[in-house]
Amino acid sequence: MQVKLTPVQYDFLKVNLGKEKPELFSALNIKDMDSFNFELDDDVAEDIREWALEKQVVLGFDIDYNMNQNGIILESLIDLLYQ
Repeated sequence: MQVKLTPVQYDFLKVNLGKEKPELFSALNIKDMDSFNFELDDDVAEDIREWALEKQVVLGFDIDYNMNQNGIILESLIDLLYQ
């Protein structure tokens, strides 16, 4: 699966996924770092999507259950990885 991340999505994954699940972050096969194009194995994409779903529950909403900035980034990653 080929994905094109935004710089914000990539930075979020680098900071959060890289710290929590470095083996998943290292599985991002960089095709073109200048444009954030990556090749992902379908199983890796599914694992990252599952991680993002779990993180969205924890980080993605404010006290009033409105989606915050982290939630918006995670939702965009989840949508992107469902392709």
